Amino acid sequence: MNTSFRSKKVGGSASAVVTPSAKCYLDPPVNSYLHQDKAAMKMEVVKRRKYGQVNLCKEGNPNFSIPAASVIPFVFECTGRLSPSALIFLNHICGVHTYKRSLFLSNCAMICSRYSSKMMVATRNRYHAQPQNGG
Repeated sequence: MNTSFRSKKVGGSASAVVTPSAKCYLDPPVNSYLHQDKAAMKMEVVKRRKYGQVNLCKEGNPNFSIPAASVIPFVFECTGRLSPSALIFLNHICGVHTYKRSLFLSNCAMICSRYSSKMMVATRNRYHAQPQNGG
């Protein structure tokens, strides 16, 4: 079962949340346990491929095309860690305002942690609610 989850497209966002401990990221060729950011970088590739198709669909009308280099996949790991592209983008936006960047990262990590724990509790409650020993 693939335990990674992806956000749905919301207002043109290219964001996603990945779980590096999911089987699809632990198995070869990704091997997320060997390299940090490997799961997030894999999702960046998926997002770039997906949003790169926008240019192919609207090839005849330049008013609707998106330059491929302008698509920045904003990917989180479920621990709150940002993907390399998202971190570069955040550093570009925040510049020397390290307080704003730190506050944003802290809030994102807290949100990811909160929802990860809610999913764990829901899974545990569902497991304990199942009848055991056939009864």
